[in-house]
Amino acid sequence: MSPTAPTPVFESLFSVAVAMGDKHALKGSFGMRANKPLLSGAVKDATGKVVGEIVPNTSASYGVVDAYGTYHPTVSMTIQWEADGTFAYLNLSGVGSFGTPTTVYIHIEADINSSYSWLNRKFLIGKVSHAPDGTMGFFDIFMLKEPPVDLEKVTKAVPVVTTPLVSVDGSS
Repeated sequence: MSPTAPTPVFESLFSVAVAMGDKHALKGSFGMRANKPLLSGAVKDATGKVVGEIVPNTSASYGVVDAYGTYHPTVSMTIQWEADGTFAYLNLSGVGSFGTPTTVYIHIEADINSSYSWLNRKFLIGKVSHAPDGTMGFFDIFMLKEPPVDLEKVTKAVPVVTTPLVSVDGSS
């Protein structure tokens, strides 16, 4: 039997509760499309401590329910971190059933000078759900728990090139 990769393990990272504005819907060529502004909200870490806020007037939830009844959510939001005042952009997309919690892929891009810039290199997933009346959205964000990197093994596995670089014109 050939070796397989270990089963992915995820750890709780953030939870976001956000107030949602009025829905704007239309029947499009790909299905029923709905857009809702994300008005404001808090980002909490796994302990429940507020670590960021959703920046007002910068975020929205978009979704399409296709002809087969499949829900395709897309959300973009801007976060301002409490620790250093820097910003991050969160984008998510997924596939699920409308009205039920949906699993999504999440990418967070933080300012490179932020204390949260390490998020730029992490694989994230989440669960998206809504209050029954549609006034609140809830996002639970999980990070892939990766084993520590053994730098000695990496150094041995990746050869180091010691040849001097040569420029395009042939000079060194």
